[in-house]
Amino acid sequence: MLRQVKNRFQGSISDGCWLGCLLLTAFTLNAEMKVVREVIRYDVSGKSGADLRAEMTRLGPVHRQSGNRHDGYTDWKISCRYDYELKPGRCRVLNFVVELDVRITLPRWIDIGEGPAPLAANWRRYLEALQRHEDGHHELAKAVAQNLDRQMNSMGMYTNAKALREAVDRLVDNASATCNQLQNAYDKDNDHGRNTGVRFP
Repeated sequence: MLRQVKNRFQGSISDGCWLGCLLLTAFTLNAEMKVVREVIRYDVSGKSGADLRAEMTRLGPVHRQSGNRHDGYTDWKISCRYDYELKPGRCRVLNFVVELDVRITLPRWIDIGEGPAPLAANWRRYLEALQRHEDGHHELAKAVAQNLDRQMNSMGMYTNAKALREAVDRLVDNASATCNQLQNAYDKDNDHGRNTGVRFP
């Protein structure tokens, strides 16, 4: 059983981006990565594009950092649990699990069958674009978690448990900072998905 628990950062993102460059190292430890993905729907109703836009503006999920509402939203949390071996003058990681929890929130038009057919077709196109966009967030978080997994695999020997814990802390903190920077840059470049079809009505 993994005794040491590390759960150092959580991010919240409304749009996605891709990790452009990852550190590649060899796998040397008994390790695995665990990914949990959950999709949550919030209900909207209406007979026109204006109705649906008003509903999403009123009910859409709130971005934790900006406080603004978005049509779709992705929360992510990366953590690392590990077990270590401690001997006189040396300490090393024995086993670890990098865990990624992703929660994606999307709208659901509950009375779509009562709306005009052209509007329903436009909604389906928009929702597909939004889903792809939020999937990009998931892929970004997954890439960062995979990089953390590789870095954990490359950890060497430390003089004591405190030094090892501090090293793990740095890896997780650096991963958090990198992920946030990449997300912000992506959102700026694609205007929160609007440049890739996330527009309604």
